[in-house]
Amino acid sequence: MADLSAIPAGFKRDNPFLIKGRQLAPGIALSILIAGMAVLIEREFGGAAMLYALVIGMCASTLNNHRAFAPGIKFSASTILKLGIILLGARITFGEITSLGWLTVVSVLAAVMLSIGVGAVIARAFKLSSAHAILTAGAVSICGASAAMAVFSVIPKDKNSQCHLAMTLFGITVLSTIAMIAYPLLTKILGFNDLEAGAFMGMSIHNVAQAVGAGFIVSESAAETATLLKLMRVATLAPVVIIISIIFRRQNPHMEASQRPPILPLFLIGFLIVMVINSAGIFSAALTEGLVDISHGALLISVAAIGTQTSLGDIKKSGLVTTTVLVLQSVWLAVVCAALIKFVLNY
Repeated sequence: MADLSAIPAGFKRDNPFLIKGRQLAPGIALSILIAGMAVLIEREFGGAAMLYALVIGMCASTLNNHRAFAPGIKFSASTILKLGIILLGARITFGEITSLGWLTVVSVLAAVMLSIGVGAVIARAFKLSSAHAILTAGAVSICGASAAMAVFSVIPKDKNSQCHLAMTLFGITVLSTIAMIAYPLLTKILGFNDLEAGAFMGMSIHNVAQAVGAGFIVSESAAETATLLKLMRVATLAPVVIIISIIFRRQNPHMEASQRPPILPLFLIGFLIVMVINSAGIFSAALTEGLVDISHGALLISVAAIGTQTSLGDIKKSGLVTTTVLVLQSVWLAVVCAALIKFVLNY
């Protein structure tokens, strides 16, 4: 018989890390497989990979009930998600924000706050819970799918929470894609020049990729402006989510400690640290690009996992109301942004 004492401790079969890895591997592999399929479909037919990942995940939702897949799916929907948000900080530098000028920065902040405030009121008018209302309003106001997942991590949960998140991700991605096509035409109707059109796209379209894509439909200068203003909205993610977390903690003082959202989530600290390091110029251009790609991949994997946690039957129950709310919130944001560009900003 082989002498097991000669095997390094890290490679023994009873090593807790190896045991944990074996438990998580099937679910993580499934989430990666779905994300990969989504990327291939996007490359072949266009569209949004996140939307494909969510839909494919929903079609495979029965696997979430299988004990072999469930732990890894849960890990992908939570821990890998937080990694993606942390590395999202590599997209932004403080220099890019300050280059916008104080009036633009204030206008973007005003648009975000007005959109969250009025958006939450719209959602509550449709009888959505306060947590669900903030989830939709935050997704519309900040940066689409990634904001939805960040907000979701700090709001109270109930049995329908996962369904609400999936429907919000679905709706926000579809609306971003529609906006990418429709908003360039809308800016011409409004009489915006290229810079104004880019500002409108960056301030009003939810997901980063679609905001930049819409800018390129107009011109290269519009795309550059759209990118800068969109990244300004992304930069508000950390402070807004922290404020949301504090509000819900105060609203639920008697909630069990394990269920209360953290005052300052660790993944947001990581987001800010990466943003500070990137602003200091420590990251090379190649490393920054790599971190952004990893962030996108991690978020795509987590969306695939969230899809597998949601059945198509659950979506039918809240789909129409959530979609209506997201449309109205998006229209409100577009109106606010158009007014700010027309009457406040001077491009």
